[in-house]
Amino acid sequence: MKVLGTGLRRDTRSVEVTLGELGTGWQPLTVTTVEGERFPGWWRRSGAFVLTTAGEQPTAEPTPLGEADPLATTEPDHGWLADPTG
Repeated sequence: MKVLGTGLRRDTRSVEVTLGELGTGWQPLTVTTVEGERFPGWWRRSGAFVLTTAGEQPTAEPTPLGEADPLATTEPDHGWLADPTG
């Protein structure tokens, strides 16, 4: 919804994400809106996290900026659950 410029003002049920093959590393995805717009992108798991990217035009597979993957060993912080608006 960031690529549409709406963020969470848009109903999350108005887009559908279709994943390509499951595997390791970056895998393709497609985001389709209820209006029929399609946005290509990529996704991958990194430890407990899922990383995604999407845009108006297809791009090459993302490449890392460094050697280490700090998210691979990071535990999610669910502190926001105590104060979701804070």
